[in-house]
Amino acid sequence: MDKWQDKTEWKDLWLLTPEQVPLLSGMTDKGRLGFAIQLKLMEMYGRFPSSGKDVSMDVIQYLAQQLGLSGDLFSSYEPLDRQGLRHRQTIRKLLGYRPSADSDLRQLFDWLCAEVFPLDPKAHHAREAAFDWFREQRTEPPATAHLERVIRSATYHYEETLLSSIYNRLTDNHKSVINKLLPDKQKEINDD
Repeated sequence: MDKWQDKTEWKDLWLLTPEQVPLLSGMTDKGRLGFAIQLKLMEMYGRFPSSGKDVSMDVIQYLAQQLGLSGDLFSSYEPLDRQGLRHRQTIRKLLGYRPSADSDLRQLFDWLCAEVFPLDPKAHHAREAAFDWFREQRTEPPATAHLERVIRSATYHYEETLLSSIYNRLTDNHKSVINKLLPDKQKEINDD
């Protein structure tokens, strides 16, 4: 969770709106708290928690307090069980999100190569940039492992393309000079 300097700003961001509270009627206490947490996380970050460990205790307690519930209820709520998945469908529809598709992952791949990596080839922030991109597209990101594979693939593709373009701009004379600077691999093999 982000570190907020202003506690009032933090509370405003996690406050359930008058439009959101009626959505919780007819649910069990555990379901109300779980729904509220998933709703606010999707609203704030554009993604759902994969488990309860992804949610700060401060957030859980603050949302529970607003609902007049105990924060301990969330420990028995599973975001990926049938109830949690139904909640996600409702939240997606409410916020105008949709699950990501293969075409979205291809667009992300292209966007990373064209917009992110030219500014920072190592792009240590690529994961956060990808989450921002999905939020702008109103698309739910894929599972973390799948997203990481797309990012690694885009990184590799960008580096290969960059190195190839540099190599293709070198003259034969430049290549010869560089080769003289590099150690002779055959000689290294024979020395071992």
